[in-house]
Amino acid sequence: MPNDAERLKLAFAVYIAQLIIEADNRIDYREMKLWGQLFPRNLLRQASFVDDEGNLNADFEQARQEALITLPGSLSLDEKLELLTVLHGASMADGELEAHELDVLAKGADLLGIPPTTFTTHLAQLTANYQLGI
Repeated sequence: MPNDAERLKLAFAVYIAQLIIEADNRIDYREMKLWGQLFPRNLLRQASFVDDEGNLNADFEQARQEALITLPGSLSLDEKLELLTVLHGASMADGELEAHELDVLAKGADLLGIPPTTFTTHLAQLTANYQLGI
């Protein structure tokens, strides 16, 4: 089972990734495939985030709420940017970063307490790396 800090980071990542996938009002196969790779059912079970049918449960919701309160003050800037990097990958699963997905990434950065200029610089680097195939 993930430790408490890892569990909260997982809850935050699942929450924001969910918002990213739902942002364009369509479910893309590539997004769902990446979801399964980023958040394997076994990992979600170990964290007690899913019920027997694999649906997110009340334990997930509690961890999500705790993550929103705890993570901004407990993670270093590097750890916050690392989380955003994973979420950027989720937003690029269908090959493009749409405006709605960008809004969700910005919301995630804001929720983590990442300054807007730091977010913009980090996003520019991620976009450049993606275009270069890195």
